[in-house]
Formats: sequence, C-alpha cells, structure tokens
Amino acid sequence: MLITLWLRLGAFLGKTLLWLLGIGLLGWALSTAWFAWQHKGPVPDKEQVAPGEAAMTQDIIQTAIRIVDQHRESTRYLRDAHAKAHGCVMAEVQVPSDLPAPLRQGVFAEPGKVWQATIRLSNGNAYPQFDSLRDARGMAIKLMNAPGKQLLADRQSQGEQDFVMFNHPNFFVSDVAEYRQNVAAQADGKKAMAFLPSLDPRSWQIRH
Repeated sequence: MLITLWLRLGAFLGKTLLWLLGIGLLGWALSTAWFAWQHKGPVPDKEQVAPGEAAMTQDIIQTAIRIVDQHRESTRYLRDAHAKAHGCVMAEVQVPSDLPAPLRQGVFAEPGKVWQATIRLSNGNAYPQFDSLRDARGMAIKLMNAPGKQLLADRQSQGEQDFVMFNHPNFFVSDVAEYRQNVAAQADGKKAMAFLPSLDPRSWQIRH
C-alpha cells in the first residue's frame, strides 16, 4: 500500500511539474511575442525626448534623495547605486582612427585623438557587499579637458565629459518613465512592483 501511495504521489508531482513547465514556456513565448510586437519597426537614429521628461527627471532626483536617506548610516551617506568602488584609475582614452564619419561628433570628432581620463570601477548594489556576490559591475569614465558647455551651471570651468556604463549590452529600463516607476517601487521597498507595476499584463516587464 505504501509503495502504491508513493507511486501515485510521484505521478502527481511529475504531472504537476510538467504542467508548470508548460505554463512557464507558454508565458515566456507570449512575453517574447509581446515584446517583439511592442518594439517592432526601425529604431530612430536620434534621441527621442518624451513629453514631460523634465518633470519625470525631477521626480527621479527626489526619489534618489529618498533612497540615499534610507541608506544613511549615522553621518555616513552612501550613493543610491554603485555604492562600493573596486578602485579608481588614471587612463588614456583614444578615439579609433577608423571611426565612421557619422560617429565623429563631440569628443569623437578627431580620429586618433587621445583623452586623459579617470575611470571608476564599481559594484551596482546600493549597499557595499562582497565582490563574490552576483551583481552588475559599473565603469564610469570621466574625460578631462573636454570642450563644450557643461551640463551643470556651477561647473562651467571643469571641461569634463562623463560616460556611465555597466557590464550588459542593454539597460534595465527602456525610457525615463520606466526608470521613474522602477526606482520609486524600489524606494518603497516593493521590488516586485518594479517590474510588475499593475495587474495589467501589458505593463509587466518580464524580460527586464
């Protein structure tokens, strides 16, 4: 009798696992198809500024300040992301000599030019943690003596240009609106809501 019970339980668990696997594959296929449909068509070659982007940017800044306050340790403040640096190094960044003409813009205008730079390497997490833990890895490059108007009004004499990157070919959100929604959910401690913001499946960011 005990053997029969075990066999039936094994059969039930096996069927359950097969059903779960089938549902998972179906969900993956549907989300892939939805993502492909949402992003079909040509990609614009110029930046698209969304309506209300300036206001959304201000919301993101206030959320970042709230996250920094949450991470504060007495009088010690941590960044809202990439809090732990592996190190900072002095470097030289050279523009490729065979750079195609359409890409020769700004600091890339002169093929072969060498820029002096500082590079910061970091973990992605907002809390310092062991490097052995899985995490995004960041690399921020600051070019020195770069021409052009500075973004910040009080740093016009600096002549710097920053490039912020991490070790994945795609960013984890598609636009400013998604970024605002994502960081707001994380600031509220609702990490699941960062990628599943509502009951409407069209708003889910499964692939993200």
